[in-house]
Amino acid sequence: MQMDNQSQRNKASVCEKIQKKKLLVIELEPAPYKFDLWNAFAISKRCDVNVIFTAAKNWAPDGGHNFQELPTALFPFEIFHGKGIVSFLKSSFVFLQYFFGWRPDFVFISGYVDAVPLMAIIACVIFKRKYSVHSDIFNNSPPQNIIDDFKYLFRNLIRKLIFRTSVAVLNCGKIGCESAIVAGCGRNKVYDFPYVVDPERLRSDQPSNVPDVCKSDLESGRLIILFSGRLIHRKGLDTLLDAAEKLVEINNWVLWIEGDGPLMSTYLCRATDLGISDKCRFLGFCQMSLHSWLLRNSDIVVIPSIRDPWGIVVDEGMQLGKVVITSNNVASGVDRILNGSNGLFFPVGNQQELSHQLYTVLTNHEKRTTLGDSAQLSAARYGPKENVHTAFQFL
Repeated sequence: MQMDNQSQRNKASVCEKIQKKKLLVIELEPAPYKFDLWNAFAISKRCDVNVIFTAAKNWAPDGGHNFQELPTALFPFEIFHGKGIVSFLKSSFVFLQYFFGWRPDFVFISGYVDAVPLMAIIACVIFKRKYSVHSDIFNNSPPQNIIDDFKYLFRNLIRKLIFRTSVAVLNCGKIGCESAIVAGCGRNKVYDFPYVVDPERLRSDQPSNVPDVCKSDLESGRLIILFSGRLIHRKGLDTLLDAAEKLVEINNWVLWIEGDGPLMSTYLCRATDLGISDKCRFLGFCQMSLHSWLLRNSDIVVIPSIRDPWGIVVDEGMQLGKVVITSNNVASGVDRILNGSNGLFFPVGNQQELSHQLYTVLTNHEKRTTLGDSAQLSAARYGPKENVHTAFQFL
């Protein structure tokens, strides 16, 4: 009888190994939350994961991300520069090695217009390999000029190919999923697969250096308002600065501004002109552990974007039980926040309403606590493990 039980365990172990999926992932630039996701796949023990990051960073002129500090990876990965023909050839060669040598059961592809993701889609179609495409949101705006007409035509051809041949189309939240359906994808292929973070990492990241001014702010007992984002017009920092100027009668707050970008000098001057430069801390782009520290030690997180197809900071703030205030054009805010219950909305660009909301939570400790507790409770439904569960519905 003991031998029979051992035999069954051996068979179960063999079956588990046979059923383990081999996943090849084509990502764009590396980011901490992407490592959180693929680590969760690796931890699940249900798959082997190899990840190719096709670009070291976002090389767009207004790209503010330059992650040099990343979570410990529990999976093999390679990062390529992402600019020029040499980088394209190198990343393409590695993809083909994995595709034909390792022979993955499934290919996760981030995006569909960059060269390597597009090549991966075509390879999966030709060689009948199961794949999915992840896009936070599908842009369904009509073309504005002749050049856009050609891009629009090419984009639609690629989309039709993806919608017909992929196993799943992954999007961020309700708005992202609806955009895929409007673009022509069948509902049966659309899955909510949002960008998410590992809250335990946010709680445990320890920076080697913390700005002295931030330490001083905490020691003084001031309430901390945090903005985290690229310093570009789309992120709406000017709305927040204008709203903050109306709060000068309240003395117990400061604004931590985390991020870099082409409008840094513009916003520095604006803070001075508004008379709030003594309350603004321009911290520049912060690496992973300092970013987590800033989040942990803030009281209110504001995402005032004019347009944001997702916005990972909403999830980060809610996971840590912060008061999160977003414009109504932040997709993650629309997806996660019930206005007045677990966070707050304001009409995009409406500095008066944002100022009113900030005044309310700055002067009402009970309100801050209630909103923060509700945010953390509702955010617990989302995370890397939940995305893994979603993926195994179609793998």
